[in-house]
Amino acid sequence: MAFSSTSSRLLANITSRALTQGRQFSVLNSSKKFLLQSSREQHASRTFARSMWNLSSSRRNSTGNLGDGTPGPQANGVGTTTVHWPSKTCSCGCGSRASLHTKADGELVKFLQEEINVEQGSLTDVPKVPDFDVSVDGADITLARQLNGERVVVKFNVNHSVEMEGGALTEQDQQEAAPEMRSYPDFSVEVSKEGTNTLRISCAFQRDEALEDQEPDPEEDEELFLIDEVLFTRAGASAEASEAAYRVGSEVMNGDLYDHLKNYLADRGIDNQFSEKLSDLASAVEHRQYINFLEELNSFLKR
Repeated sequence: MAFSSTSSRLLANITSRALTQGRQFSVLNSSKKFLLQSSREQHASRTFARSMWNLSSSRRNSTGNLGDGTPGPQANGVGTTTVHWPSKTCSCGCGSRASLHTKADGELVKFLQEEINVEQGSLTDVPKVPDFDVSVDGADITLARQLNGERVVVKFNVNHSVEMEGGALTEQDQQEAAPEMRSYPDFSVEVSKEGTNTLRISCAFQRDEALEDQEPDPEEDEELFLIDEVLFTRAGASAEASEAAYRVGSEVMNGDLYDHLKNYLADRGIDNQFSEKLSDLASAVEHRQYINFLEELNSFLKR
């Protein structure tokens, strides 16, 4: 397979895919150059609340006591947590006798109530994506539009898509300024025409590590997302049939073909500006899903 003069850029893309493959939750080394500063300022800084168990463990001092002075499970020489049946004075306040509750349940409920209040206080409006209709089903988000006889559908899932802006921060830095949590999900673009198979182009946000390895080209715009692979699927095809479809990965794709496909997406509204809006939308939806999870866990523990 022939490679064009843009093969050096493809090698950088391959490096980017290798760096990001298999990562479910990564920490950015630097937030410079990734999204426009104005995009960051649209979101209030979210409290770094995903370290529930670390926070819980940090409340214990060297004697095994909790931060409030209550002896921990090891303080009395017994290595098990004391179990009690719930009552009107149950630590979670449920007063139910239908379930088994422990001291840990009550502590977790108390934490969840505080955490829900904090997270709700930092909620922002769910942004719109111009020219696209948005539908949300749990962690799945679909954007769709009609354009000159074509149907363009963008699909993505916010699970395991959250990263901490600003790289790894020290404990002191986190106390001075809580890091912002943003979602950068992989997404697919499906273009369908009546009576034809559907063209599906899978894309992924480019990471800062890869951007730093590339030499800047003043004549080219910075790529905020990359094409990962391209394939055709039949309308109504099963998941098994779609899995069996032939796919062309960007690592073996002709450089000119890659560039033409990026232009093809841009003509249908899938460009850098769109990817920024997609990240804004994904971040807002993921934040709400996280709060829903906290509320559901809180309700579960009280039953």
